Amino acid sequence: MNTTINQFNQAYNTEIQADMDFYQLFNEMEKTPYACCYIAQTEEKANKVILKGEELINLEDTFYLCVR
Repeated sequence: MNTTINQFNQAYNTEIQADMDFYQLFNEMEKTPYACCYIAQTEEKANKVILKGEELINLEDTFYLCVR
């Protein structure tokens, strides 16, 4: 799924920002129905670690979230 950070924030009532540290992003992901297993900064890295059954969320080519 490709989405903007703004759209994601509005849809899930989060406060994700492009300059966040990963631990802050994990904290924001707790507010969503997703279990965030991995955060990558490149799509190539995300595709290497994504597990079967997980979905990849692309937030403006800034964060690639591997989620269940």
